[in-house]
Amino acid sequence: MKGKVRTIIIIGAGPAGLMAAKKLSKKYKVIILEARDRIGGRIQSVMEPGFSTLVESGAEFIHGKLPQTFRLLKKAGIGYEKMQGQMYRVGPDGWQIQKEMIPGWYKLLKQMKKEKRDRTLSDFLEEYYPGEPHRAFRLQVRSYAEGFDLADTSKVSIHALRKEWSAEEEEIYRITGGYGQLIRYLEEECHKHGCDIYTDNCVQQIDWEKEDVTVYSTSGKKFSGEKCIITVPLNIFAKVIGPGAINITPPLDEQVTAAKEVGFGTAIKIAFEFNEPFWKGYAENPGFIISDEPVPVWWVGNSKAPRLLTGWKGGPGAALLSKCTDDEILQTALQSLSVIFRIPIIALREKLVASKIFNWLKQDYSEGAYSHDYPTSEKAKNLLNTSVADTIFFAGEGIFQGASAGTVEAALASGKQTASKLMK
Repeated sequence: MKGKVRTIIIIGAGPAGLMAAKKLSKKYKVIILEARDRIGGRIQSVMEPGFSTLVESGAEFIHGKLPQTFRLLKKAGIGYEKMQGQMYRVGPDGWQIQKEMIPGWYKLLKQMKKEKRDRTLSDFLEEYYPGEPHRAFRLQVRSYAEGFDLADTSKVSIHALRKEWSAEEEEIYRITGGYGQLIRYLEEECHKHGCDIYTDNCVQQIDWEKEDVTVYSTSGKKFSGEKCIITVPLNIFAKVIGPGAINITPPLDEQVTAAKEVGFGTAIKIAFEFNEPFWKGYAENPGFIISDEPVPVWWVGNSKAPRLLTGWKGGPGAALLSKCTDDEILQTALQSLSVIFRIPIIALREKLVASKIFNWLKQDYSEGAYSHDYPTSEKAKNLLNTSVADTIFFAGEGIFQGASAGTVEAALASGKQTASKLMK
């Protein structure tokens, strides 16, 4: 019967989909369809062979006391801890404590704030920091935008970067027993209210008219409801063919075009467990270690993983490195550590207990890590945050319009906001 909502179908069991389902399943019948054989999306805490501790394949940090995330942690009774240690930059002059993200960080933000017209970071840097005198500074800013935001600096919005970078808090937290605990809590809350979650059900077709949706999955199942929330990454939603591509009838051409106006970057994480935390002998209390090596960023494990060292390569450089085999990436990572610590690779290999490469560009159903904005993204997000005939809705970190861009917090907030719109 038209006008009465009985069933809502949510596509994607990541944090946005689970958060929306948690809220909606108290009032409606909710069905979640997930393409992978697990829930959690780009969150996964795993025990890899050879490791003595859990490893985060995707999301790992909470950047500040973010409201949605911490509210859930408190309700679930999940423990967390503050990231310990100093940030060090390693270069020709050795190990130096780095107080700012990059030298001149706050002056950069001040100049970005003056810009009334949005444009790309590359254009901005060429105007205000031109020529050879500022070459090193430009490289550091670009490196940060590529590594932290996974952004192509010739496309990324300075307004979005300034908004995000200005909101960054100094304190960083990690969930002591892994981010997977948060996913399990959301799953339990969904089941508690009768929500059905189907994994290994990749959606391939959505037929819809106002308040009438039929969804077909590759498993041969058919699901029907009055409304549908699409939470897959925007780059997957915009796909025409390949893993995760969804055919929608009638087509949502405007929304597909809008999805292409939001950037989506990739990253490679390299998890190493050594037989001892040898990095403690190089500086007082190291936390993050930054260099100009091919794998430029490393961080130490939490209190339960003192021998874990994680490497990070993001942005266009990660896309290039993704073309290599895991063995080649492993060798590149060890070479980077060899230069940073001035230890021969053979000696590092002798200390190495276990290793794992997480290459997010090669992950089906995400094909990348998280989103960033272009100067055209705000208009695109406005459209994607508006329902289609009060029947098709969107949620996810890619359409979030707050300050915590590209984070689990953004996904949770978006899922909750979308659920509230639907309920109204």
